[in-house]
Amino acid sequence: RLAELAADPMAVHDGGVIVWANAAAAALVGAPDAGALVGMPMLGFVAPELRPVVIARTQRLAEAGAQPATEEVFVRLDGTRVEVETSGAALGGGKTLVVVRDVSRRATAERAQRAAEAERNALQERLRQSEKLEAVGRLAGGIAHDFNNILSGILGYTELTLLGLDRASELHDHQLR
Repeated sequence: RLAELAADPMAVHDGGVIVWANAAAAALVGAPDAGALVGMPMLGFVAPELRPVVIARTQRLAEAGAQPATEEVFVRLDGTRVEVETSGAALGGGKTLVVVRDVSRRATAERAQRAAEAERNALQERLRQSEKLEAVGRLAGGIAHDFNNILSGILGYTELTLLGLDRASELHDHQLR
């Protein structure tokens, strides 16, 4: 009776066929009630791409007696997918208890957090690049300023030299070219 009222979805399968399920299991997969799940294949709710892994894990569970929580993807009766975490325990006589937890919200939050982290890292990289460009700009500005100071001195001395030369001299014509 306690398992029937549990908030976590639970089911017992015998040789892969569901022989008992609670109301939470029915709600998870979109069945009208727990009785509707009896007789259905347990693997029918596992995403097709994960079925070989789940079959192997079920075989190991029969040998080990228990299976720690593992993330999987279930397919509901309407075809939508839900991310879940499953645990299992061998009950004897070929029967296995499976406890399921819907982790789709947690998985969505983790994906959002990873995306936010990636965006933050990209923004930090852009900031570093911007700071590098700013430093290069300052350096170039300083070099240009220093070069301008040197040129000002050269031009100033040239003008002073021209002022002291006779306009008719050959040196004066040469300085103007």
